[in-house]
Amino acid sequence: MSRGFAWLMALGVLAAAWWFAGHPGWQTHEQEYQQNLAAKEAAEPKLYRWRDEHGVTQITQTPPKGRKYTIVKIRDDQNVFETAEPSPEPSQ
Repeated sequence: MSRGFAWLMALGVLAAAWWFAGHPGWQTHEQEYQQNLAAKEAAEPKLYRWRDEHGVTQITQTPPKGRKYTIVKIRDDQNVFETAEPSPEPSQ
């Protein structure tokens, strides 16, 4: 076997190992976009909306422990919260 062929085979084995390892150090534009999008979403401030033991809606910066909650994303162009229905007028 010639020396050039041996080098070519070794290069092929290394290239295959790099490819099957997930080709570290190289990303497609789609992969880069998805990573940037995930980092941007993780950096955005969030609020947590949940109900306390009296049924009152609470909005806090930290999630409550042991309760269901929904994440409210804060956006500069849209910052609207659903509000409760107004209380009925007391009858006289």
